Amino acid sequence: MKELFDKISTMVETEASAFELFLTGRERSGQTNFIFFMDSETPLNMKILTDFTRHISTLIDEGDFDETPFTFEISSPGADRPLTNPKQFNKHCGRRFAITILDGNSFEAQLIGVANSIDTLEEHWMESWQIWLSLQKPPKIKKEPKKKVHRRFDEEPEEIQSNQTPTAIPLAVVSSMITEVPPLPACQFPTLIMEKFIPEKGKKTRSEIIAVDFISIKNATIILSFK
Repeated sequence: MKELFDKISTMVETEASAFELFLTGRERSGQTNFIFFMDSETPLNMKILTDFTRHISTLIDEGDFDETPFTFEISSPGADRPLTNPKQFNKHCGRRFAITILDGNSFEAQLIGVANSIDTLEEHWMESWQIWLSLQKPPKIKKEPKKKVHRRFDEEPEEIQSNQTPTAIPLAVVSSMITEVPPLPACQFPTLIMEKFIPEKGKKTRSEIIAVDFISIKNATIILSFK
């Protein structure tokens, strides 16, 4: 049965390009029910998915697939399934993802762009950081509270001057904020440019722009928002 499953999988993957589809995953439900998850680089058209299903059904009817009864299903991946193909990401720019990379680290990030060449990678990197930097608020400088000077009503101006406490000049707070575009990390292609969200103490969250190699991603799932 595995050989039959692999044979149909190969056919599905080969025929998909004619419908501008690609295979993102496959499953066996029981021994004789085969499920194939298809996606496209643009929003998935359900009519095309239906036409592709009929096309595969015709090829199976006309082909040599033994006498073993089986069923197959062509399905969309669904928003809750991890993205497994780099061609899936571009249409989801602007959406927030839960990312787990191969070393086990997990984080949330918003997808900004997908780079498939060094030129687009540099372009995305520069533009994303410049936008990010323009939205950052400068750090607040803490000012020392002014000390009140009490004087008698009959004090002379010279006495008032001599009794005043020198004004404390506040020291500038050293900012940990990045103020310029950092160098582009060494990445292979395709690469995802993302804004990574980093929780801090309390309810505060800071962010930074990162480049993530697709090959380093173990799991990438869209975070669904119901607001």
